[in-house]
Amino acid sequence: MALMPGSRPGAPARARAVVPISADIPAIVAAAGGDIERATYDSGVLHVHGISQAALDAAVESHGDPTFSHREAKRLQAKRILERRLAAGMPWRGGTVQIDEASQARLATRAMAAQAGTMPEGLSWVMADNSRIPLDQAGMLALAAEALAYANALRTHYWDLRDIIAGAGTPEALASVDVDFGWPEPPAPGD
Repeated sequence: MALMPGSRPGAPARARAVVPISADIPAIVAAAGGDIERATYDSGVLHVHGISQAALDAAVESHGDPTFSHREAKRLQAKRILERRLAAGMPWRGGTVQIDEASQARLATRAMAAQAGTMPEGLSWVMADNSRIPLDQAGMLALAAEALAYANALRTHYWDLRDIIAGAGTPEALASVDVDFGWPEPPAPGD
């Protein structure tokens, strides 16, 4: 039985596969020779302990759309690129602004307060390295506009890729989709 990358020698083998939520998970696990009690399914990924990767791959292929696992793997690869780029943040005034989901919500809230004229005096924005940049109303609006526009551009590119992947009608068309290509670059660092 082949070990999964990162497994310890002597540890039971673990196989994983990307499968649709509509798949018959118990049938796939049984066809692979696994025990459903040793299987987990989370966010489209099936993990089964005690079986080989080849056995699970064969079981997945025999239970549905043979291009599904490749299609879903590409979509998940694109999603990971989106998440990595959001986590990397955006350069601004010599630092990095966080643009993850929670930071986007804080930026939008502060921008609304700045626009309404209710932003507190002496506000500073905490950067990714925990340094603080003091902002006035115009600065807050500029930061929020740039950061939210960049995050939206990243998300829009992911959505476009997701649609292209879903629409790829043949294995060849799916293989030609380059999920690394075309991602927007962050705006030039603000002053």
